[in-house]
Amino acid sequence: MVKIRLARAGFLVAAVLHTMPALAADSHQSPLHGSLPRGPHAVGFTRLQLADATRPAKASAGGAAGSPASRARRIDVHVWYPAAPGSTVAPMTFADAMTEQLPVRSAVDVASREEGVRRFMGEFGSVSDDAWARLKATRLLARRDVPAANGRYPLIIGLLRPLSTSITNEFLASHGFVVAMVDGEDDAEPEDSGAALEIDYRDMEFAIPELRKRPDVDATALGALGFSGSGFSQILLAMRHPAVAAVCDLESAIFDDRVLHPLSRGWGYGVTALRVPFLHTYSVPLSNRENRIAEFEAMRYSTRYRYLVDAPGIHHWDFATEGMAASAVLRNRGANGARLQQAFETTNTYVLKFFTAYLKKDSEALAFLNRSPEANGVPAGLATVRALPAVTPAPTVDEVFAIVSTQGVGAGMQRLDEARKIDPQGDLFQEGRLNRLGYRVLRSGSAGNSIPIFRRIVELFPASSNACDSLAEALEAAGERREAVAVTEKALEVLAKQELTPEQRRDMSEVLEARLKRLK
Repeated sequence: MVKIRLARAGFLVAAVLHTMPALAADSHQSPLHGSLPRGPHAVGFTRLQLADATRPAKASAGGAAGSPASRARRIDVHVWYPAAPGSTVAPMTFADAMTEQLPVRSAVDVASREEGVRRFMGEFGSVSDDAWARLKATRLLARRDVPAANGRYPLIIGLLRPLSTSITNEFLASHGFVVAMVDGEDDAEPEDSGAALEIDYRDMEFAIPELRKRPDVDATALGALGFSGSGFSQILLAMRHPAVAAVCDLESAIFDDRVLHPLSRGWGYGVTALRVPFLHTYSVPLSNRENRIAEFEAMRYSTRYRYLVDAPGIHHWDFATEGMAASAVLRNRGANGARLQQAFETTNTYVLKFFTAYLKKDSEALAFLNRSPEANGVPAGLATVRALPAVTPAPTVDEVFAIVSTQGVGAGMQRLDEARKIDPQGDLFQEGRLNRLGYRVLRSGSAGNSIPIFRRIVELFPASSNACDSLAEALEAAGERREAVAVTEKALEVLAKQELTPEQRRDMSEVLEARLKRLK
């Protein structure tokens, strides 16, 4: 069986297996994992029930205020983790994964959920009763509530997509990650998409310190992962939470303006706010709809990987358990099934390598990411990866001011010039910020030290009367009256051509004329 799976998956899996440690003694390979190389750990699964009393979810019965505990927002966390070997607990089945998230697993609820999933799986092709029974009984890797393995492992957090990321979560756990998917209690969906994303963000934010209390979690290594519409808030988490060290999405329409909740409406979103590595995975057909991919390009402070995968008949759900189940177990994808399975396996291999590189600081995994897919054994035409390196951010006003104060204006100007070569679009090089830097130096009692800064502002913004005015003010403060007059007269010439409101033009003219009157 192993040889058959390896042959079908091509050289990629063989190459990855060559680098993996031996499997645990009680390990088994799930058909749902296809040829994905199992890691050295058995896999456990558990659920945590959390309550956030800082966000009251509802009024108590009868409309009374109730106690904070009774009104606390309930957060359900599904956790996959490296497990101790030797457990006799039976692995969970596909049927378990389908219904695990149900608040009440009554016969009616289970039947309704299974019927919905079967109907959905039928969109890939016909599903006979025998095939459905076989899929439901198919075992995964995870064993419920078994002891955790010794050691501490990086934490990967995301929003729960029931069933859809089960294989990916198990695969990562087998390779030494604790994967936690958060499911906050149902709310009325806010009309504002920023508010909706914020709810998800805060659920994850609350869960992180609780998960770090687990003895198997490495509190120094945190990643974020999301699939489809559940991948938006993870980007906000990576932009805002200081502990997130890497973020990955599985075909989330982040850069498609036609989705229901565009990410850019999320609170705290900004292309320069992302400062950690980012793996953006997408299928080639849907990538043609990414009409805001320029924002991915603009996330210059993040090391980015744009991973695109293609196969005949590829579907959004081929990034998820549902697609893999159709290809590997139901086999109702026709002649495309084997290639679609390869696409899923290759995508998950890149996700594993990405988190291994950036959460475990593994040099081999980093080298894997930076090679071409073909060099990694990926079949030709299946995947492409474009790596965009991070740019070192320009310093802040405070940082440059500290250099000027301790090392002199020459060192400060050198730092400015070096940063401008690397990050010319940095916030520091906005006229207002540079002007603020110049005035901080001027008001610290160093009029002479401020002059080179204001000269540079005039060079960068020659059409700004304000830039000339600031330089003239510094020259006047330093006793350079003749040049102060010349620069003020230049400012008046610039002002005559500058597009300003009448009030702005009047105010600037009054300042400049008053200086000329003082100095002449």
